[in-house]
Amino acid sequence: MIRLAQTARGDFPVRVVAGRILSVARQPTPAAARAEGIPELACTRVVIEHDNRARELALVHLEPLDILPHRNVTIVTGCEVEREWPLYIYSPNDKNHRRFDEHIGWFLGRQGAEPLSEADQRVIWSAILLQVLPSGTR
Repeated sequence: MIRLAQTARGDFPVRVVAGRILSVARQPTPAAARAEGIPELACTRVVIEHDNRARELALVHLEPLDILPHRNVTIVTGCEVEREWPLYIYSPNDKNHRRFDEHIGWFLGRQGAEPLSEADQRVIWSAILLQVLPSGTR
């Protein structure tokens, strides 16, 4: 389910999915991303068992994801039309926290009218995480 995380700089559409990874597969880069001139953009299709249902995420990313099937994960994504950016992935198996700083900056920067400084991005990202991961997993 996509939720609007409310911050002082506006509402940011994010999705949180927690469950076991069923499959991971590379996909062709979306046409919209190619049209924007980001040649290094990749797309990965991830199927996660979440609440006894299989959820499919089409993640668009600049960095390699390194997600393995049959692991439990919590994924926070930033949602845009026709694409979803992985922003944070937590794997309790390895106690591994991964924050995609470049993705966070890109996603947050595209949501507002004015550019955000790194300090603003950190504040907004902290506010988003506190709302979408109230258990404190960071």
